[in-house]
Amino acid sequence: MDTVDCIYTPPELAAKMVAKVKNGETLSYIGDFAAGDGQLLKAAHEKWPQSTIIATDINKSSVALLRRTKPAWRVGLCDFLSPKSRAYSSVLPEIEGKMSLVLLNPPFSCRGNTRILVDFNGVEIKCSLALAFVLTSITFLAPNGQIIAVLPAGCMKSQKDASAWEAIREVCRVEEVGENGHRTFVGWSPKTVIVRLTVQPTGSKSKRKIVSSNNGHMEGRRNITVSIFRGKISMNTLNGSKAKKTVPLVHSTELKKTGVNLTSRKVGAKLKSISGPAVLIQRVGRPEVNKILPYFDEKPIALSDCVIGLQCETASHAQIVKSTLVENWQKIEQKYGGTCARYITINSLCELLRGFGFDTAVDRHGLNNKN
Repeated sequence: MDTVDCIYTPPELAAKMVAKVKNGETLSYIGDFAAGDGQLLKAAHEKWPQSTIIATDINKSSVALLRRTKPAWRVGLCDFLSPKSRAYSSVLPEIEGKMSLVLLNPPFSCRGNTRILVDFNGVEIKCSLALAFVLTSITFLAPNGQIIAVLPAGCMKSQKDASAWEAIREVCRVEEVGENGHRTFVGWSPKTVIVRLTVQPTGSKSKRKIVSSNNGHMEGRRNITVSIFRGKISMNTLNGSKAKKTVPLVHSTELKKTGVNLTSRKVGAKLKSISGPAVLIQRVGRPEVNKILPYFDEKPIALSDCVIGLQCETASHAQIVKSTLVENWQKIEQKYGGTCARYITINSLCELLRGFGFDTAVDRHGLNNKN
């Protein structure tokens, strides 16, 4: 994203923002998803030295500097507004729904009157770049978690961001807690405000609840359909492909901690295949939570009969499905039966997904039949 600004937070503003944190006696995870040179997190770490610090940024130089100077922090390279980049981040998937505090000085501008499309709990919202960061950050908050953000003053009432603020207020208490003059940032003169967002407690009047890895709410999972595809290729009959056109074959051994290995096996492209966005899970073998992996690429892949593909409409939906399966791993693991090689049935997986709040469709013999 070469259109964003890179205006770092002055130390004075960082201290001012940290002072706006409410009820901050104990904060387990503190993060900044546009960390830059880390000023906001440095101020927070000074006040809460026992907290785990999470820092991500799209800029490789910034990430390298933070990794070198702050080895105790968990730092990752990430294009935060990209579902694919977030899913493959080295730090983000495991802290979704756990953040006590997010500090944000997000990019304010991009060329022209561009609006960013954000999938917020299954609802597509177009908004400014700054509000896109805020909306995406909300899904990482723990119950009662907070965001302290510095935002352009105009976005609070702009028509461009009206739908974003409506969605935010359904799940968060919004408070404008400070103003900053035109000379706050060196070489940049927007008038800005400090905003505090606090996740509303369960039982509030919010219409949609946050879908995160530890809250168990299903409201945001409705309208997400998962098409279940069982791989058909038997490894016992596979003797290598002589087809001119091939696609990667994914067996359970290709489901690695580092991601899906697409380089070790190939089969003829005419065989039944699926495309991303999807989530891959082993059907047969010793069940391992690390073998639940997203696949976002639109390029087709073939699956062995030991792998199940859960195809989704969007990458954001796939990430929600993946996070839900990981958080409910104990329930899933119990469904693997068999006296020799353990396995999970399509019906059992269907039942679990419905219990988690998803709609399901099963691809049987090449036909998508509602199940």
